[in-house]
Amino acid sequence: MSEMHDALANLPHQMNAYIEVRNLARDGNFKEALAKVQELPISRSTRTHLTRILGSNEQYVIDRTFDEMDGRIAQALCWGCWKE
Repeated sequence: MSEMHDALANLPHQMNAYIEVRNLARDGNFKEALAKVQELPISRSTRTHLTRILGSNEQYVIDRTFDEMDGRIAQALCWGCWKE
């Protein structure tokens, strides 16, 4: 239970870090976003995927990737979605 409590308590910081990376990438600052990805508390597979995507320097692909991640995060945090 303590692990879950700690994870929830740290969620605002983690979301702010993710939003910072997303905004940097959407503004075309791929190198800065890539450096920040290494600091994110995310899985190795997600870090690898984001590293590959940001390294492509393809704005359309990067935007689509972050749109998909935003949708998944929203789905996970949406209590109403879980009830249905």
